[in-house]
Amino acid sequence: MGKLIAIASAKGGVGKTTILLNLGTALTLFGKNTLVLDANLETPALSLHLGVAHISPTISEVLTNETPLSEAIFRHQSGLNVIVANLTSTVENPEWDNVLPKLKQAADLILIDTSTSINNNILKKVDDAILVTSPDLPAVAATLKTAKKLRNENINIIGTIINRCSNDNTEMSQYDIKQMLSTAIIGSVPDDKNMKKSIKIAHPLVYIDPDSPASISFKKIAANLLGQTYKINLKQEKPWYKWLT
Repeated sequence: MGKLIAIASAKGGVGKTTILLNLGTALTLFGKNTLVLDANLETPALSLHLGVAHISPTISEVLTNETPLSEAIFRHQSGLNVIVANLTSTVENPEWDNVLPKLKQAADLILIDTSTSINNNILKKVDDAILVTSPDLPAVAATLKTAKKLRNENINIIGTIINRCSNDNTEMSQYDIKQMLSTAIIGSVPDDKNMKKSIKIAHPLVYIDPDSPASISFKKIAANLLGQTYKINLKQEKPWYKWLT
């Protein structure tokens, strides 16, 4: 039986989908059967990050009973299982109650990309949540609202991932973020220039450039979540996409 984990933030633009995709890929590298789901039906982005904007069917067709769930799952080259949402249509009052329990049969870990408002029907079904924020006060303050909403629903918050860290004195410290959100900090991801390349190529950074600074952070976070230790590979090999440039 798999576990449903919401990746949540009340503020757009903090890199929630990037975190979801790369953390999912890292967990796959550690041998976990992992699936990532785009449940942000208002502004879906997962298909854009993977270059599959026109893939069909999607979770949208599953929710409207046009297609079975199994047909909406596709496997990325990395081994990560993916379900995207339809970019051009919306689903009124989506019924998640029947869909989410079925996903537990499809993978060990299901990471759910939520909207900033987080659908209440999704909250009723998830097992845990991971918060995502950038290290600035407006983002952390917005994330605090998400944390309070999750706690009101008695959802366990595994911890917070801080994204796009440059480690300068303009940022909030990990200690201050931890105190403000009252959560563990399960990892921080540096502001890595390679991330833009991965988005352009439409593959997870952990897959195309596993030794980049951000990729190493994602693998450390994945290892931490699985109770394992990540050992940095000292052999730095040139990522496959760089041979093309």
